[in-house]
Amino acid sequence: MPSISLVIPAFNEEATLKPFFVRCLDVLVECSDDFEVLILDDASTDGTGEIAESIARNHPDVVRVITHQKNRGNRGHVRGTQPGRDA
Repeated sequence: MPSISLVIPAFNEEATLKPFFVRCLDVLVECSDDFEVLILDDASTDGTGEIAESIARNHPDVVRVITHQKNRGNRGHVRGTQPGRDA
């Protein structure tokens, strides 16, 4: 299990997801070489899912995308982190 798990909840974050991820990645690589990033797409209706998948393809060793088909809100995000921690 990675020593750091960053969970990024995202709902319609097409404009901000990639720059936010880049800034987070810069910090994570300074802190540890043992981390994971979970992007939780909460049934976005814009291009958030596609951007998240693109990020995961470019960083397959550290990024996983979990996509909710139905918007689950904040509580759904908390429950959505469990698959990453159990893997």
